[in-house]
Amino acid sequence: MEVATTPANPDFVYVVSSNSSAVLQGVYRLTDGGTTYAYGKYSNIIGNDCVTPSSASGQGWYDLAFEASPTNQNELVLGALGAWHSIDGGATWALIGCGYSFTANPPYAYRSS
Repeated sequence: MEVATTPANPDFVYVVSSNSSAVLQGVYRLTDGGTTYAYGKYSNIIGNDCVTPSSASGQGWYDLAFEASPTNQNELVLGALGAWHSIDGGATWALIGCGYSFTANPPYAYRSS
């Protein structure tokens, strides 16, 4: 689980969580300081292949990263093997970077130091 807040609106809190298989459970958006929330369920964009999301496993246990923009309360970046960007508070996501894919041609790969 990762939590993101933004100085652009202190009442906005975002939480992303994964299940015990490290698959994305969803993104929670709190807009009133935590009293109520909206929930969004998406394909497993934190899966083991950033080009073709997998429902079987993921990277939520290992390299999950999540940030909100300091200047735009609706701009988010979510990452694992791929980096995903949202400009509408997590309603939709676009792939902006891929660290590994076994389905892409040619396959992507990255080296961590």
